[in-house]
Amino acid sequence: MHTRFAVPEGNWRAAFLLIPALAFTALPASARRIEKQFKVDTHPIVSIHSPSGTVIVKAWTKSEVLVIANIDSGNVDLGAVQNGDHIDIATRLLSNNVSPSELRADYQVDVPENTELQIHNDTGGVSVANVLGDMNVETVGAGSICRTSPDTLRCAPWPDRFPACVARGTFKRIPSAGT
Repeated sequence: MHTRFAVPEGNWRAAFLLIPALAFTALPASARRIEKQFKVDTHPIVSIHSPSGTVIVKAWTKSEVLVIANIDSGNVDLGAVQNGDHIDIATRLLSNNVSPSELRADYQVDVPENTELQIHNDTGGVSVANVLGDMNVETVGAGSICRTSPDTLRCAPWPDRFPACVARGTFKRIPSAGT
């Protein structure tokens, strides 16, 4: 049996542009996308606690914090609470019988550029871009910290190394002996 899709003549270009866009935005069938938004002043503090998953933090020009969580399991949820200018983001357990594979929550967090960050991620990568405030980044499953540009910090796996890293304060480029 053959399935045919009808695309009005002259709209093939639009159809070919739409198909890849849909593929990149699709989540697994069981995944939930949760968004929370918080108004803040000029110097907020954002704490992120994640037992498993990727944490991506990007600076933007708005006076608000946007948290987007992609969660596959029905046994965990996004916990995000605001107390003044302090936002606490955490993966919240909904059951006492949660397997390690069900703990995964991927976070994308947009913050004002002067935000102070406190990130603890047990297993998974951490990426921070264009944030100028103080940072405390702790990971267990990402064994190296590197800056991929003057304004970007990444914690990523490093083969054959002890898988833990801690980063605090201001990050500066240290030139090697040959540069």
